[in-house]
Amino acid sequence: IVASTISFAYFLGWKLGILESVVFVMIIGLAVDYCVHLADAYRQCDKESREERVTFMLRRMGMSVVSGAFTTIGSSFFLLFTTIVFF
Repeated sequence: IVASTISFAYFLGWKLGILESVVFVMIIGLAVDYCVHLADAYRQCDKESREERVTFMLRRMGMSVVSGAFTTIGSSFFLLFTTIVFF
């Protein structure tokens, strides 16, 4: 996710400024956040088989992670119509 976003910006010819630096840091945080929550739930399971651990992980954290993703996407939708102006 991070590599594709940075390469997309490079191929569009964007220069690395303050705004782009902040966005790249945010993308790293968003990409890691969901994976860490799911991995933590996977490791907390006491079962032995992979299938049981994945089922436990999805039941315990799946809805929270999906809800977080939808709210992030929903809130960023409104930002598509804004103009960023530095003072």
